[in-house]
Amino acid sequence: RYHNLYVVNTGSGVLGKLAINTDGTPQAGAQVDVLARAADGTNWDDFAIGGQGTVFAVTSGGNTVVRIVEGREQEIIAGRKYSMEIDQPTAVALSRGDIEGEKLFVVTGGGALAPGNEVVGGQVLVVDL
Repeated sequence: RYHNLYVVNTGSGVLGKLAINTDGTPQAGAQVDVLARAADGTNWDDFAIGGQGTVFAVTSGGNTVVRIVEGREQEIIAGRKYSMEIDQPTAVALSRGDIEGEKLFVVTGGGALAPGNEVVGGQVLVVDL
């Protein structure tokens, strides 16, 4: 029996997974399986894992929330590059408990990287799935 360890490398723009044993050591011969590469000019910052291994990742440089389903193309589900709609998303978490419907909570840095170097305050946003 094994588990998957999901990882991002912000510098190389890689989001991947690695098969590990229950004690946290890598499976014999395991290699990082690249699930997605960040689009040009963006980088992964944080991610949350949903059902069936769906990954929801934020791109701080791309101002987007991306859905990644293994074996399929990435899909931007919120925000867009050069927009202040979601300015510098830096953390993401899936809803739990008594919240109606599945939701993502996204925290933004809200710094001076908005178009025109405008400063947008940090935010906590909700994305319905």
